[in-house]
Amino acid sequence: MKKIICLLFIIILTGCGNVSTFSYELESLQEKVISAEIVDVTRPQEDTPPGINAIISIGDDDLETMLVDLSNMKIYVTLGRPQRTEGICLKLNYENDYELICDSVIVSYDHEGNFIYHKDIYKPEGFDEFISKYNKE
Repeated sequence: MKKIICLLFIIILTGCGNVSTFSYELESLQEKVISAEIVDVTRPQEDTPPGINAIISIGDDDLETMLVDLSNMKIYVTLGRPQRTEGICLKLNYENDYELICDSVIVSYDHEGNFIYHKDIYKPEGFDEFISKYNKE
C-alpha cells in the first residue's frame, strides 16, 4: 500500500512539475514567417495529417501587428497526454513547413504533410481574443 501511495505521489509531482513557458521571438517571426492564416482544423484520425480549411488569410497590413501580438503571448508548454489538433487555429507558413497554433497544441508539418513536432500547451491567456481580432470574415 505504501508503494502505491508513494508511486501516486511521484506521478503527481512529476506531472505538476513539467510545465515550461516560452514566447515567440519577434525577430525570428519577422524573418521566417511568409504568411499567416486563421484556419479550421479537422482531424479524422490521430495518425493522419489534419484537414485544414482556410477561413481567412492575414493580409500584409495586419501580418506585422499579428506577429507582435503573438510574440507578446506567454505560452505554457506541458508534458502529458497528447492533445488533438482541432478547431480554429493560427497557421504560420514558413518556407519549408508550417505550424498550427491551436488552443491546446502547437504542431508542425512540412508542406507534404509529414509530421515534424508538436508541443502540448495550456490555452494561452487571450488566445480567443487574439483569434477574433484577426478573424475578419
